[in-house]
Amino acid sequence: MASLWQKAQQQLSDADQQLFDFNRPESERRLILEDILRSVQVQNERCLNKRWKIKGIGGREIILRDLCGKLLSWVNQFLSVVDVIAQYDPVHSSLPWAGIRLFLQISLKDIKTFEAMIEGLEITARVVAQYSLVEVLYLKDHTEAQKQLQGQVTILYAAVLRYLCRARKYYSHNTATRTFVNAFRPPELDDALKQITDQEALVCRQADLVNTERQMSLAALVSDIKAAGTITNDGLESVQRKLDKFGVSFLQTTGQVSALHHDLDQKQKIQILSWLSCVPYRQHYEALSADIMPNSGQWLALNSKYIDWYQSGSSQMLRLIGSPGCGKTKLISATLQRLRSEVETNPTAAPIAFFYCSKNPGELERADPCQILRALAKQIALSEDQTGILAPVISIHKNKRIQAEQDGLSPPSLNLSECKKLILELTAMTPATIIIDAIDECNSITRHQLLTALEEILIHSHKPVKILVSSQKARDIDVRLDKFACIMVNEKQNKNDIDAFVDLQVATAIESKQMLAGRVSLDLSNRVASILKTKAEGSFRWVALQLQCLCDPDTVKLERDVHDVLLRPPQTLLAFYDSIHHRILAMEKQSQSIAFATFYWLLHAKQLLSVDALLSAVSMSLMGDDKCLAIVYWAAHYEIAQFKEKADVDLLSTFLFEDDHLEKWLEALSSILPTHQTNLAGELSQKLHAVWSVPESPLFAISCFGLHPVLDFNQNSDQILDWHQPNSDGASALSLASHFGHLETVRYLLQQDLIAGSARHISPSMDKQQIGFRNRSASGSRPQSFANAIQAAVARSHESIAEIIIEYGFCFPDQESFDRCFRRAIFSGQLAVVELLIGRFAGMFTPQRVQDQLQVALFSGKERQAKGLFVRYGDVNQQTGFFGNALQAAVCGGKLSLVKG
Repeated sequence: MASLWQKAQQQLSDADQQLFDFNRPESERRLILEDILRSVQVQNERCLNKRWKIKGIGGREIILRDLCGKLLSWVNQFLSVVDVIAQYDPVHSSLPWAGIRLFLQISLKDIKTFEAMIEGLEITARVVAQYSLVEVLYLKDHTEAQKQLQGQVTILYAAVLRYLCRARKYYSHNTATRTFVNAFRPPELDDALKQITDQEALVCRQADLVNTERQMSLAALVSDIKAAGTITNDGLESVQRKLDKFGVSFLQTTGQVSALHHDLDQKQKIQILSWLSCVPYRQHYEALSADIMPNSGQWLALNSKYIDWYQSGSSQMLRLIGSPGCGKTKLISATLQRLRSEVETNPTAAPIAFFYCSKNPGELERADPCQILRALAKQIALSEDQTGILAPVISIHKNKRIQAEQDGLSPPSLNLSECKKLILELTAMTPATIIIDAIDECNSITRHQLLTALEEILIHSHKPVKILVSSQKARDIDVRLDKFACIMVNEKQNKNDIDAFVDLQVATAIESKQMLAGRVSLDLSNRVASILKTKAEGSFRWVALQLQCLCDPDTVKLERDVHDVLLRPPQTLLAFYDSIHHRILAMEKQSQSIAFATFYWLLHAKQLLSVDALLSAVSMSLMGDDKCLAIVYWAAHYEIAQFKEKADVDLLSTFLFEDDHLEKWLEALSSILPTHQTNLAGELSQKLHAVWSVPESPLFAISCFGLHPVLDFNQNSDQILDWHQPNSDGASALSLASHFGHLETVRYLLQQDLIAGSARHISPSMDKQQIGFRNRSASGSRPQSFANAIQAAVARSHESIAEIIIEYGFCFPDQESFDRCFRRAIFSGQLAVVELLIGRFAGMFTPQRVQDQLQVALFSGKERQAKGLFVRYGDVNQQTGFFGNALQAAVCGGKLSLVKG
């Protein structure tokens, strides 16, 4: 029987068949492969220490040495099982290898020819090596699906031979003609390569049908072949292992990374890694991949766009797009699981870095672009055995630690720009694969920063970086990523996974006696599964919610009830959620209160709550008046939520600026504060008492709770804010924001021309009054007053806010005002502010005494700062400063232990 390569040869024209010697002896096969290896190794050595790049198909930038490495890998893969393959095709599989060798021999004399041919040769070598293994394991039965697959593989082989024939015509000319051809890359060759990749996509789809038809694993296919006795067990297992691990070679390899630091002790390593990122990304992966069904997501591995991304030798991004509930996270987890298992078997494979984004208000770091990049950098920097860390991380941590220790501080975390720079330094040393799930759940206001950073990493990385992201459709993401390949996750793609999920969930519902107490006939079970599969439309979440309805003991008691539920028109996810909401509204008052209290805590908890903690929180919420709680705490919830969505800003702007919402809230607040005063925390009470003004203005609620994004959002509003207006206690908006530590709100207010002007001095009219706000309490304590915004900041040790106010040009009106602020900074241990006051106002105001930074740190209990200052301190007994000497400062501050010994 003719081999597939022989059948492919017969599809060529007579002219093409004359270009190669198709009747080569069997003994030449290994010799041809060894010649190819030598030729590629020669070119690889020329490229090894150079970053030669070429423009590949579609204009993609490709690094030559990476293509050489992949080509070597394909040949080595084939060589390792060549004797087993020879039993099936003793002659004709040598045909394409002979063509590849010919062009490599030509390119040894002409680097331009090598550059023009290498991408095509790499694709050709991969197809020949991979599908030789597929032939052995998949194409020995005679089912209809396998016959069609044989036909598709034959067409693929013919496309490979046509490419080699076209290339032979172009590159067998004299040097002058070849130079012209190299300068203008022949479109016919690109077309021929495209025919190969297009046909390979058809082969992959047909292979999927073969798997569906057979309904058995690859291991079962191996058993069939073994039973037929066609290959020795050892040989077959070798082929099987090669095909199972074929994807390992698709991953970029790190080579010898000499810059790994393995000499760190455990304490140093933990210190550096926790500084880089504390996000428990591994726990997220384990939790989300724990219940992945066997063999799920296989369709993605066979998708042509995924294969192109997976096998490419250059940096690429691929995006998975799907509606809510279609299984994107599980698909990402299954893909990650597969890639990680391949890396575990290949010690030189490049690192895989991943991140699961989330809107969960208890895990704000999972929606923060900077936190995401830190976690990715951490994973790229770690060696596979988790014992070594790449040098750039060690270097940047050391520099930041040394700078911080001079001021007695811990090293600051990397900002977004530093994270991006670090990742580029790391990917100059090693290629990497980056996988991010649910990128649409990243903070909608700041996620453009993440998208920009990922694009810049793709463009500027020295070594290939593969990025895979998943998301729902979102306009800002679609616009930014439309230039990259995308795969739609829909019912056609994930049908097999949906079917398996339905079967599993229906069986589980019956076995656990959730559906009709377990008394479900086989016919009904099959009918339920069949209808769910038909109506699911690719949504796993829809299936889960529909099964909840079928398992509801209050509404589904008989088989007839199950049929009625199944016969209803399919609901959308939104309709399901509406139905659940209506069921809650139909509950009795106490049950309804429990449900709503649970939702409140899930939405606004600052951290992820355990079940026990959630139960306790809900129980406490039920003890009070929900309306009172809403009136008092809505602003505090917004303050914590940090404006994760633009919709939040829109809603809040409506509340503060439109109609009479603000007026009604202030009225309600004034009616309940007197009776709830003793139950409120001190700072919250201060904020609520500071929001009143005459006339009423949203400016003070914004300043007290840090709600500045609504000011940007509301710039085009008809309402004009009086930036000079004081509240009812005489405090300015700037002073309130400074006192309560809202740095970005302070920055926004300072950027307004009028506020920036008033921050520089106190106007004569205001100077005669007591400028401040009242820290009211039930006992009617005296008001706490601040002459200006910087004193308000210093009083609460908000050093960064004090610094920015001074940088914007603040000036004290007199020596007394300067001294008051200076003393507050001294006695609260704000060394940075003390230094700034002395430096910025030198020649204008003079402290009453020369201050001693060590004394300040000792008095205020700043242990780390004190230790840092001891190193460069002279005589600790010198008489200076407020306290006389360091010992007396420590005694006054109750920190004698810091100076013992």
